[in-house]
Amino acid sequence: MRTTRVSGSSRVEARRAQTVREILDAAWQLAAQSGLDALSLREIAARVGMQAPSLYSYFPSKAAILDALFEDGNSRLGDVLASVHEALPANAAPRRRLVELLTAWIGFCQADQARYRLMFTSALPGWQPSESAYRSSLDNYQRLSDYLALAGVTDPGDLDLCTALSAGLVAQQMANDPHGDRWSRRVGEVVDMFLLHTASRDRRAARPAKGTS
Repeated sequence: MRTTRVSGSSRVEARRAQTVREILDAAWQLAAQSGLDALSLREIAARVGMQAPSLYSYFPSKAAILDALFEDGNSRLGDVLASVHEALPANAAPRRRLVELLTAWIGFCQADQARYRLMFTSALPGWQPSESAYRSSLDNYQRLSDYLALAGVTDPGDLDLCTALSAGLVAQQMANDPHGDRWSRRVGEVVDMFLLHTASRDRRAARPAKGTS
């Protein structure tokens, strides 16, 4: 039987990727326990069993690890949205598609308050994602846009309105009842209001102007 040799460089890359994963997992755990503001490279290094100078070879600053966490969070959100999309039948009704996508988004936010704060608020003074890290957020916005298009939401203004309504719902939930469902259970009503608004507007636009044949 033939065996496939793994090159030394591939093993090094695999080990590095594994270490990066361990560092990010430790950072998420510490952020959940102590908050993002208190996150320090020294504490992260101790959690993964390395000296702080060794950690600097992976992440040279707190800003760098926050960027990596931001990208990691968006990667996970992308997986969640993709999973919902793939589980829905191709002919799923627009309302069902919107409700399930937005419900999954709220659930993702509720699962980790530190992650929500990092990804969807500007509550960390002195830090904002770098341009390269921010692309992960733009990729998710495009992904959501593609999925909503299947529900008939194709106008850029409607997409803005839909995401604004959803973000408001998420913000209320996270600020006032992060572990409950006071606002998350209203997703269906928000979707109904949104669909009613767009449908009635489209009907008005389709009516012939008075005095025309």
